Amino acid sequence: MLVSPEALARVFLFFLYVPVMLFCYWRLIPRLSLATGLLATVMLVAQALLVLAGLEYQPRSVEDWWHWHLSQEGNIPARFATAQLTLVALVALATAWLAGKEPYRNRLFLTAYGLLFLFLAWEEYVQLRHHVLGREWVLYYAALGALVVAATLYVAARSPRRRRIWYLCLLAGLAMTAIGALAIEQFQFILECGSSAFARLERCLSEVYEEALEKLGVWILLVGMLGLFSCSAPKPRRLFGMIPFLLPILWLASYIGQIPVIQFEYWFFSQRASILYESKGELAAYRVQRGHASVNADIFWKVATWRDYSGLGYSLHLVDQASGASVAGQDDSANRLQSFRFRIIDRAAKHYYYKQSLTVDLPPGAAVNRALWIALTVWREEGDAFTSQKIVSSDLPLLGDLQVVLGELVLPDESPAPVAPPLAEFDNGFALGAVDLPGSARPGEILSLAMPWSASEADNHDYAQFLHFRHEESGSWWVHDQQPLGARLPTRLWYKGLADYEPWDVPLPRDLAPGRYSVFTGLYRLTDLQRLPARDAGGKPYVDARVPLGHLTLE
Repeated sequence: MLVSPEALARVFLFFLYVPVMLFCYWRLIPRLSLATGLLATVMLVAQALLVLAGLEYQPRSVEDWWHWHLSQEGNIPARFATAQLTLVALVALATAWLAGKEPYRNRLFLTAYGLLFLFLAWEEYVQLRHHVLGREWVLYYAALGALVVAATLYVAARSPRRRRIWYLCLLAGLAMTAIGALAIEQFQFILECGSSAFARLERCLSEVYEEALEKLGVWILLVGMLGLFSCSAPKPRRLFGMIPFLLPILWLASYIGQIPVIQFEYWFFSQRASILYESKGELAAYRVQRGHASVNADIFWKVATWRDYSGLGYSLHLVDQASGASVAGQDDSANRLQSFRFRIIDRAAKHYYYKQSLTVDLPPGAAVNRALWIALTVWREEGDAFTSQKIVSSDLPLLGDLQVVLGELVLPDESPAPVAPPLAEFDNGFALGAVDLPGSARPGEILSLAMPWSASEADNHDYAQFLHFRHEESGSWWVHDQQPLGARLPTRLWYKGLADYEPWDVPLPRDLAPGRYSVFTGLYRLTDLQRLPARDAGGKPYVDARVPLGHLTLE
């Protein structure tokens, strides 16, 4: 080519910024107050430097490249973009609040404008449109833009003539932002540019055109909103006037300060792990928190290079331990919003850490008193396919070779049935209610029993419940063991206030000798097979920690 992409981009930036700056500082900025004019100038200089840095800066590493590249999420240019959008929103809301003499429609317009730009700032930060709306997000945003333009024209037509120039600024800013965000981002110079999530577009540098138009468009919006603020609102106090200047500083400080915060979370508020995947990644640490109506998992992912993270995704599911079915789940593509190296701790570290948060909402009406695994699956997006990544090795329990168990929980019954006087109370706070034992049965039949249990305390041990049948004439024993409430709720997950029962279906052997049997029950700890001491309602201990249930005659 006769002209390099960088040279073409420099020419574009010159003919974009210079005419806009000349016009604004000739016709618009002089109409602003000293403070608002200075704020507009600071934001313009900052964005121009960021755009030039994205074009001219020669990074020494992939990490440095990511921090300054214009097309990446969560880095310095992206944080500045959200700061600029938030500033437009705050100025609009402040104008609506202070402009007491303005018509109701104008204040309503400014309030709606402020709320909209707060949403856009948040959406720019989390990139929600790509995950929720997919490729159709352009249509929704185009429709929203048309609605905003119509509202701006309506309010401008009913405003004094001297203020219409500020509404024209809003319209010009919206148009320029739309060209960058909708047109260029969508087409990406398809005939001339390659595309990659992590590689620089060497041939045409389309992100420079896109981001320059977007950022300058939002700046023109800011100038228009500052103009309306100067016209509509009384002069604010000096302290109030300084607040807008603090926003960009605090926003960038949050970016710089996130790395030690994440490292602090990693070291002191997460659990170490070592789960190696075939995708050249490792789950190095995690943290699971239970909310009132949701489960949140923070995942710290470790890779050797940034490109190993491209295309990854995570699925967090609540899996019923008895049935193996997923009760609820959440899928999310891997993001790079919170990434860091442990340079402070180990300057020779050659790996990167990424923090990913996943939240699963508990479905309304979900079954209570059922043990759930919190299971994580890692997958990679390859074209239109999503391939689950196999686990090579793990120090955590696994469900097959695709899911790792990060924890478990139970949804408690908030309104359990009243607890009847217990037949037996155990030393750990568990209690067994009265058991209705049939008087007779036949060998080979199914003996049906209901085991009512309650817990005044939680216990993190696994216990099994035994049934002992002692033949009163021969003294022989037959034994049946199982979990007290079945596989649906192991005793390690019993909670304070539990009250539930489990129907037992005990298959009696066909060769069981007929006669009269004494039936006993009790609990023993699975780790050491030690029986749990029990006592009756009067506090008298049961011999051998065996609770008598009555007699059964086999005919």
